[in-house]
Amino acid sequence: MNVLVINHYSCNKGDRAILYFIARELDRNGVSRITISTHDRRYWQGDTSRLQGNPDFVPWGWNTENPNVTGRLTDLKRKGRAILWRFSYSSIRRRLLKGSKIGFNRFLANHEFLKALEQSDLVVSTGGHHITTLLSRDAVSEQLYDMALAVLSGKPVVLWSQSIGPLNFHDPQNKLFVAELVRRMAEILVRDHQSKDVLQFVGFDRLAIKETCETVIGLNDLFPNYVLPSRRAQVMGVAIYSAQRRPPTEHMRYVEIISNLISLASLSGYKVKLFPMELKNSGSDDRKMIYEIANQVNRPDFVQVIEEDMDTPTHLFEISRCRIFVGHKTHSVIFALTAGTPLIALAYHTKTEDFMNQYGQSEFCLPDRELELGRISQLFENLNVRIDDVGNCIFDKSRELGAKVRSDFAELINRHREIEFS
Repeated sequence: MNVLVINHYSCNKGDRAILYFIARELDRNGVSRITISTHDRRYWQGDTSRLQGNPDFVPWGWNTENPNVTGRLTDLKRKGRAILWRFSYSSIRRRLLKGSKIGFNRFLANHEFLKALEQSDLVVSTGGHHITTLLSRDAVSEQLYDMALAVLSGKPVVLWSQSIGPLNFHDPQNKLFVAELVRRMAEILVRDHQSKDVLQFVGFDRLAIKETCETVIGLNDLFPNYVLPSRRAQVMGVAIYSAQRRPPTEHMRYVEIISNLISLASLSGYKVKLFPMELKNSGSDDRKMIYEIANQVNRPDFVQVIEEDMDTPTHLFEISRCRIFVGHKTHSVIFALTAGTPLIALAYHTKTEDFMNQYGQSEFCLPDRELELGRISQLFENLNVRIDDVGNCIFDKSRELGAKVRSDFAELINRHREIEFS
């Protein structure tokens, strides 16, 4: 059985952890050939994450790693590429809505991607948050373009462990496109309750939607033994969300609140480790903002920025050594839950609130629109006196959910293996 994994973004630590799980489970479940479509293969060169199954890498269908896409393009070439993108997207949208095949888009899409698509028996859209208008207007994105290519190829396409939405459209054609794309998926597995409601909004049958868990929780089996938080070194881990669209005043306020929280923790005897969630020197590298925060802390000698890019098992292990954690990026929250580290979760989207509620930890989840020093400081104080009870509760839940996500993935592969050989 040949499986093509699409929509992988190379630079995000959460996306890399998801891929680590998927490659491991495909290999465990006897998949003979694994191909991964990633936005830029350069970020996997020399990596030490030891992905199982010896996967091959190909670009995204929309040539995102092509050297002509880099900042060295002239303005004229940039404009030309933007025109080509609009034409390609409208073309793929039109063909999907008409029930056609790939057609002319075969000449626009990456040939390595198309070859991998042709040779695949099953296409899996890697877990995450791809179908949404939160990150791109009308959900127009390279990831949906690639999903459409896969659907038009006639291959069975599965959305694995996804968050869907919000979906707020300006162009009704884009709403129809997303609805049709979703309708033509072989299977949809969601990782949070809200996604079911959103899928109903675009006309998908709620009964046809399967529920699973967040992918990375399946890596809980990397921890055969649990160390109570009170027996760990007095370290607080922190992972920020370096959103690109924050107004300057909001940016400064965020930096001030997080740095003041770190100063407060240091007064309680905590040393603080700041964990980047993006690869170093990538376009989304969050270290610049991390150092802004670190430089404003009252006791800088108590603060360490984790400068190197760790592979997934190492990253999870380091978080498992923290006594307490503060996470803003979604997968920093998931990493702490997976490792059984008591945490305060800052939610920029309801998916984080869903995850914390699933663990019975809603009291330690704060929507970031309500972020203020007094509230997060109180949460820190409350959590600090209950760390062992909270840690045990989280780890036990991750044991349960981790087993479920591994079982769900194995059943998914077996279902399509049976179809392939029927």
